[in-house]
Amino acid sequence: EAGDAKVVKYGGIPGYQYVVEYPGAGNVKLQNKLTFLFKGQQEFQINCQSSEKNRKALLEGCDQILGSLKFT
Repeated sequence: EAGDAKVVKYGGIPGYQYVVEYPGAGNVKLQNKLTFLFKGQQEFQINCQSSEKNRKALLEGCDQILGSLKFT
């Protein structure tokens, strides 16, 4: 199940972000936080995937990485 796109900007580059949840093996609930950024003809995709067990730590790390992006 995918949520609506969220308009985002990281490193000064505009894009969209989606959160997708789906069942994994062993009835584990997985989540992908997909970020697509666009600079001219280039597309950058960052995928942060987590299970419920490690979600908080992974999303904190994902946000840290996204917040540190710099494009030249």
